[in-house]
Amino acid sequence: MSLTFASSLQAKSLESDSPFLPPGYSTEEAPKPPPVVAAPGQIAREIEFRGLIQMGGKYQFSIYDKKTQRSYWIRAGSNQEGIGVNNFNPADMSVNVTKSGRSERISLATANDRPMTVATVTNAATREATSIPGLPPNLQNKNESRRAIPRRRVILPSKK
Repeated sequence: MSLTFASSLQAKSLESDSPFLPPGYSTEEAPKPPPVVAAPGQIAREIEFRGLIQMGGKYQFSIYDKKTQRSYWIRAGSNQEGIGVNNFNPADMSVNVTKSGRSERISLATANDRPMTVATVTNAATREATSIPGLPPNLQNKNESRRAIPRRRVILPSKK
């Protein structure tokens, strides 16, 4: 019985004092929860906060207007094209944006691993015209248009 107690004590000390873990690491620490993101308001549907730089102690923010599809670099506390930026919070990477008299806090846009959607337009009449009857759909080349194969012209010698 003392052997099992010694082995459990040894295993516990190995878990807490592992030479492979960085200094100060504790297995009992809980990971920090992700920051709470509020539901997007009207301004957040129209504008994205895409980036920031700090030059000479002053911040500039990359703001993208989805309606006009234009991007702006706006200094903190200034306006451009009716969009104002101020009160940057580096803790949660958010900024206060004003547009058309309204004000809203917007967080920095984050990257994700979802592929971009590609808009395609298909016309049923075009699809029917380019399909070859009898071939399975995966073997049909819909991008190639049908064209007539030129005939060979044979010139026979004249009979005398």
